[in-house]
Amino acid sequence: MDKRKILVITDYFDSAVESGSELFCTALILQLRSHYDLTVFSKKRNQAPADKSDVSWIAIGDSAAQRPEVLKHFIQTHLEIKSFDLVYNLGGLSFGTHVLAHLDLSKHSIPLVNHFQIMLGHYAWQEGYDQNQQNAYWETQKQVACDATLNIFLSTSEYQLALQGGFDVEEGLVSIIPNGIDPIEFRDVQPDLQLLDNPILSEPEGSVERPHLTRSQPKRSMERPHLILSEPEGSVERPHLIFVAGRLADYSKGVDLLYRAFNELYQERQDVFLVAVGESGRFAALLDDLPSTAFQLMNWLPRNQLLPLMAAADIVVVPSRYEPFGIVTLEAMMLGIPVVGNFVGGLQEAIVHESTGLLNEMEGGSWGLYQAMSDLLKNPQTSQQLGKAGQLRAIHEFNLGRVATLVDRDLKRALRHHHSLIHRSARQW
Repeated sequence: MDKRKILVITDYFDSAVESGSELFCTALILQLRSHYDLTVFSKKRNQAPADKSDVSWIAIGDSAAQRPEVLKHFIQTHLEIKSFDLVYNLGGLSFGTHVLAHLDLSKHSIPLVNHFQIMLGHYAWQEGYDQNQQNAYWETQKQVACDATLNIFLSTSEYQLALQGGFDVEEGLVSIIPNGIDPIEFRDVQPDLQLLDNPILSEPEGSVERPHLTRSQPKRSMERPHLILSEPEGSVERPHLIFVAGRLADYSKGVDLLYRAFNELYQERQDVFLVAVGESGRFAALLDDLPSTAFQLMNWLPRNQLLPLMAAADIVVVPSRYEPFGIVTLEAMMLGIPVVGNFVGGLQEAIVHESTGLLNEMEGGSWGLYQAMSDLLKNPQTSQQLGKAGQLRAIHEFNLGRVATLVDRDLKRALRHHHSLIHRSARQW
């Protein structure tokens, strides 16, 4: 049987992943290609993933995509829209909504499935955009949601935000599917601190004596590698690593809350070290009262460096004020590291409080994050238990293969529903 032809619209489909959403969308496309004949339409920033066999890729330059007339002409000359059985708006972001404005799907009776990665209107509110910008974001996503056969949201909280924002989706097909990651990617991840400047953590052997990190179980085990601290006489004990990563320049990511919390933690105990990956400098002044040996702020890292550094952490903090779901949360859980987050958005659905991690009520602010970190460091057995439980939850609930199966189910459901509507309409005539 011939595979159904699907046009996938997504922001980027290349190897220069710069966000959790991009990572998930690219990985999901590669999972779905065995089920469908996929054509991916995206902006072009870098080369496509090396593993793009069986996927057709059409890309438009970033700057060209920002110009409506150029985008419209590109679509008219490169996309034979009537040849597709379904359009899958994977991400539901600005690029996807702009592309859909130039596709007359109703004319060709082609079903649309939106897979929203974020509610742009709520994000704009969190970031302090003016009311006109907020409304514009809400309206563009509301329109494509109204036009869709099926809308997929990452979490119940995201769906509720959509309803509060005026999305007319209650009577249409709606599905809640979390993002996922591939457990196989984490099996060979070894803790690696060589990127850090702190001499206690990363100096070559022979310069400053430091603990040696070794695995206590087989390489292929899904268990988190235990860090065995072999301390030669006269060595300095390794500080406890607190790790955060993401678009930390965004107010909604809440890194300012973590920086304030870490100041409190450092006043309590000096055997801690903060690593922030994705820092732009916007909130860095909040750490000015700390010695430079207490933290390291880093630009974004490729995954082959990010994951080994994260694997060496004792606690991963996701301090977001707004988080649709949070890939960093899943990565930490998959590595068996306890996660501290805020009781917001998708975090409250990914993390089970006091079972797979700790959640801080937003009213607690930075003080609540400080208390959660302090409690975990004082209770290493509890910390280990939370990490192990989080890992099991990530493997079973947020496995990319499971998520892809749910998406495949919903794409087929949308096709069936659309065809039933067509047949019903034909009988009425």
